[in-house]
Amino acid sequence: MPEITINGKKIIAPPGDTILTAAKRAGIEIPHFCYHPELQYAGSCRMCLVELEKSPKLVTSCNTPITEGMVIHTDTERVKKARAAVLEFLLINHPLDCPICDKAGECPLQDYYFKYSARESRYEEEKWHKNKKVDLGPLIVHDEQRCILCTRCVRFMQDIAKSPQLIVVKRGSKNTLTTYPGAPLDNPYSLNTVDICPVGALTSKDFRFKCRAWYLKSSESICPFCETGCTTIIQHKDNTVYRILPLNNEKVNGSFICDYGRLFRKYINAKNRISLPLAKSHKKETTCVTTEESFDKIFAAITARAAAINKNNVGGNGKSKDGNGENLRRETGVILSPYLSVEEAYLALKFFGESTPAADIAVIDCGEGFDGFIISDDYLISKDKSPNKAGISLLSNKMKIKFIGAETLASNAGSKKYRTIIFIGPPFAVSDYYEKHGKSLDICDFIISLTTHSGGMTDISDFIIPLALWAESNGHFVNKNNIIQKYDAAVKPPMPECGADHNVKTLCKLASCFNIKAEYGSAADVFDEIKTRFKLFS
Repeated sequence: MPEITINGKKIIAPPGDTILTAAKRAGIEIPHFCYHPELQYAGSCRMCLVELEKSPKLVTSCNTPITEGMVIHTDTERVKKARAAVLEFLLINHPLDCPICDKAGECPLQDYYFKYSARESRYEEEKWHKNKKVDLGPLIVHDEQRCILCTRCVRFMQDIAKSPQLIVVKRGSKNTLTTYPGAPLDNPYSLNTVDICPVGALTSKDFRFKCRAWYLKSSESICPFCETGCTTIIQHKDNTVYRILPLNNEKVNGSFICDYGRLFRKYINAKNRISLPLAKSHKKETTCVTTEESFDKIFAAITARAAAINKNNVGGNGKSKDGNGENLRRETGVILSPYLSVEEAYLALKFFGESTPAADIAVIDCGEGFDGFIISDDYLISKDKSPNKAGISLLSNKMKIKFIGAETLASNAGSKKYRTIIFIGPPFAVSDYYEKHGKSLDICDFIISLTTHSGGMTDISDFIIPLALWAESNGHFVNKNNIIQKYDAAVKPPMPECGADHNVKTLCKLASCFNIKAEYGSAADVFDEIKTRFKLFS
């Protein structure tokens, strides 16, 4: 491999590295605007100029490949003057609106100015005024005055999103970023342009003027939108999620995520979130009343109702005979959401799939989407919108539990095979299933929903117990490539005095209502048991 020298330091770098990437590996900072590791080189901002021995001029480090014996200097007076000159040029017409700019606090232009220039402007003429608010599409607003024409967004849309909707028009000081006439920036990856824009020229309508970057706390997480399982950062303040950003993961999503995954945050603080247990009396009558209860009261009521149903079972022992001899009578149907974590799914399968008598268990098929999120491609958006379908399937195979189809379960309910139906998990993608089979399911005597939002299954449930979403709990998802990823709670669930392990504790309490032994204090305890029992995820 080539050996080069940067600032007197010998460095061995792999072939194909540029000066900038080789310096980065060695921990030497070279400032830049137009360079991005996943985009084609442009060399247009000139901020990354360095001095190369035997070269009469400064060279752009972002697109100059290294060769054996190169001697490079990044901190000479000549280089410092060039950087300061580039910054002065960029700031000639740049508006001084940092106090209201969404990028303030995470803006390279701000940082580089204080680090490499920090001198007063010599420009006395009137700045060139451009449009401050240009609607580029349904999610993006463009501030033309802030744009430094690095073309990162143009190259991203062309090379990564494969949708060249952005172009630079006009010439000289009148250069402007825009879209093709009559073609808005509506690609499902458009919000990545906001992330990679180095100066806040492109802003997200969803986040615009909502919160200062320095007030936000960041928590690593996973996108639950589809089975790709992109690695993300959840940014939050005062228990409110303000935005979801991509976290670089070369094995899964690189540096980007889709817009749908970002906007999934709307479900966290949705108006139909359930924050307290609910009980319905006279459910099937016009006098039906829904009351809020404490967790203790709701579980006591479930225990009493389950005991009454069990007492009325044929023979009182939950067993019946058929032509093949005595078999376990399955009087309970369990519907699982593919949005359950590995830990939550394991508990549901252990409590109801390995119990005696065992329940019939079905997993909802998300199909190609829900709530208008019906889109897929060959990049990041998977056709199947189930974030943990692979993990649940892996567990069922290890536990030797066979699922029945969700359609079959509904048919069984309609034929009065079940007396109890239990739905567990967030209700995403369940609405279509409920619309088709809600009447059949409602025939059952006793319906319990452990879920996050009202609507659908909760409409026919006798008892409704709130669960936490992925952003409010701890757990793991397994994506379509069998890569397991951990996520931790970023914010607290809306249920009073409930923490990140609320879902695990709630499932254990539910199991106890059916005389099933359940003793787990946290998701970590459950995950340790899975690893030990099945030799998985080591």
